[in-house]
Amino acid sequence: MVLVPAGLYPVGGGGEGVPWRDSTTVQLDAYFIDSAEVGVAAYRRYLDATRARLPWTQPPPDQWPATGVLWSEASVYCAWRQRGGRLPSEDEWEAAARGPHGFRYPWGNGWERGRANADSLRDGFAPAGAGSPGRSWVGAVDLIGNAWEWTAAVAPDARGQPGHVIKGGAFDTPSANATAAYRAVLPDRRAWLAHTGFRCARSVVVAPERAAAPTSVAVLYFETPDTATAYVADGLTEAIITSLGRVERLSVKSRNAVRRFRGAVDDPATLGRALGVAYLVSGSVGRPSRGQSPAVTVELLRAADGMHVWGSQYESRDTALQTIPQAVARAVATVITGALRPVERTALASRPPRDPGAYDRFLRANYELAQRTPRAVRRAIEQYESALRLDPGFTPALARVAVGYGLFLDWGWEYPGLSPEAMLSRGFDAADRALRQDSASADAWMARGFLLSFRNPRTFAGVREALQRALALDPRNAEAHHQYGMALLWLGRDSAAADMYRRALQLEPERPITLFNLGRVAARETRYAEARRWADSALAIDPGADYAYVLRAVAEFRLGNRADARADAETAARLRAGFRVPGEAVLALVELQAADTPAARARIERLERDIRSAGDQTITDAAWVGRALVALRQSDRALELLERVRPRGARLWYYLRAPEFDAIRSNPRFGKLVAESAPE
Repeated sequence: MVLVPAGLYPVGGGGEGVPWRDSTTVQLDAYFIDSAEVGVAAYRRYLDATRARLPWTQPPPDQWPATGVLWSEASVYCAWRQRGGRLPSEDEWEAAARGPHGFRYPWGNGWERGRANADSLRDGFAPAGAGSPGRSWVGAVDLIGNAWEWTAAVAPDARGQPGHVIKGGAFDTPSANATAAYRAVLPDRRAWLAHTGFRCARSVVVAPERAAAPTSVAVLYFETPDTATAYVADGLTEAIITSLGRVERLSVKSRNAVRRFRGAVDDPATLGRALGVAYLVSGSVGRPSRGQSPAVTVELLRAADGMHVWGSQYESRDTALQTIPQAVARAVATVITGALRPVERTALASRPPRDPGAYDRFLRANYELAQRTPRAVRRAIEQYESALRLDPGFTPALARVAVGYGLFLDWGWEYPGLSPEAMLSRGFDAADRALRQDSASADAWMARGFLLSFRNPRTFAGVREALQRALALDPRNAEAHHQYGMALLWLGRDSAAADMYRRALQLEPERPITLFNLGRVAARETRYAEARRWADSALAIDPGADYAYVLRAVAEFRLGNRADARADAETAARLRAGFRVPGEAVLALVELQAADTPAARARIERLERDIRSAGDQTITDAAWVGRALVALRQSDRALELLERVRPRGARLWYYLRAPEFDAIRSNPRFGKLVAESAPE
């Protein structure tokens, strides 16, 4: 490795790559970076030591750069190779290539054919480390050409799919794109990675490694050879995580934590170190035979040495699919903690659905609900309702139906053929039926609290009581803590909301939506650098979290970092999810600050037309476009737009507190809006 000293480094610039970023200067601490790309021989030693999955079907020559390696696999390799090992950030990669003068290439500002294995100089890879003519200022080679290289930076690709930034170009990259500033984004899919490799980095100061807690466990996502049973594998994994999470003596990694290591490596010691756990649960779901559920195999390993501690195989002729999560959780918890205490046995006791088909539909619906798109949530509701036709007493499915309708109301989505009032009515019907069947259902109480915030948008009457009941029934329910935090946030109790979010993160640290909302609290209190850090944390877990890009764009805008604000706002808009309009509204604010009023005006007018044509615009979209209209000095249009928002209530009041509205805060019409929306 070579040392890159601490200092100021120019990065970005030239509008190069998709998504591009403007020029800026960053302060970096000293760090080490590999002098060359990781080669096949080095990666093969790792494969032999860890039994990790081969990234290639035919072994390439040992001297070539190791390509075809997933981003997640490269991250694990770097951590395995040395303590503190990791992929370089995009800024670190550029600093190593461009130096303190910000050169276009490692050797200077002009393209010189022969300096790098790029622009089809040769028809394939050169040996890793052989590109000495293009050596950078710190002695690193092949930063340009040979193979693209992964960085730690998260970003969506041109189609809005989550991925990571790659740098440097490959042997066949045209010279125009083979610059140190150029960036591209790839998803973590092996078929796309034939020309992508990586190099590792580490900080000069590495924090000491902490021993894993003896009762810590991670449930790895179950494997399946059949894409048709992927929902079963994912559903069983997440059900076991949820069940184990109810045992207070266990420290259980969340689904977000383990998802990042899906398929990355088979070596238990490497995974145990990466996840910080003492035990690993792994499993597989077989191919189902005609009319039968698939066989399921589960194993508990001690992470330190990979020793098999417990295992079981569940055949459909002997074990109903719906009983497996509870059986596995009981067995794993007993092995790790010893004999279960009465309260733990109670926590793990729940009535599974009688009908295996109902549970199959429930797993399908959970898979859809997690996508958080209007079409997927609608399919989820339909699958839950199908499960209920097979087993009308299946309380968890009723609770999830209520949550599904709540999501439509929360995001302002249209449900074909249903008004918002009809969706609210159906949601309450499902929640109330669930509670009549099982008054101790924490999920049903949580769903009822969620829906009550729409029935009583100013008073939030009953919301607190329902959520407190959910938490009393299931104190380890991170989602219930998060929802309670949301209610407090809308009501203006920022400090109490932050406390509740932190409790959620204590139970499930890798929750991007909760990290985002802690950032919202920080931004509300003008702690913009802190808000940016919370957004960074959310995006490290979920690179496709458009809401976190908006938060970070706002933080950068407030801190005066116009280029970074623009880049993040454009990313949020490009993802075209729930926060497209807020992303574009921030872009308009950036354009106005840059005195590009015509561009801002055109953007704002288009957004205004879009949300007016949608009929019942969402509170979020109307509030963001209203901000932009005020900044454009179109106060009357902003007020007209905001006055159309229904229902008036705490959610609208929360958005009306934004500093962009300070310019019209004394306006009587605005004062009336605030008064009619303020929590009672």
